[in-house]
Amino acid sequence: MEISAFSLLDPEPFDIVVAAPPFPLLRDAGWTGRFQDLFGRIVTKWLDPGGIFVLEMPAEMDPAELTGLGPAEDTRKTGASRISFWSPPVSG
Repeated sequence: MEISAFSLLDPEPFDIVVAAPPFPLLRDAGWTGRFQDLFGRIVTKWLDPGGIFVLEMPAEMDPAELTGLGPAEDTRKTGASRISFWSPPVSG
């Protein structure tokens, strides 16, 4: 069984979470599943309704493929980076 620091956290919901992982790890196929699990947990469990998840990644990467979260609500290219934004799904 694999345990990480993230699996031990049970935080109170946040209004905003900003992630800027090391770009070489985002390009490493061995890390894709780990990042998708973490990003999914952030959006579905760690954000308040109306909260926002902000992710910085290399500009050439597709946010939906990298995160497994589907299309970003907004994405901006800034030089060699892309900044993308997601909110929790609306329940109801």
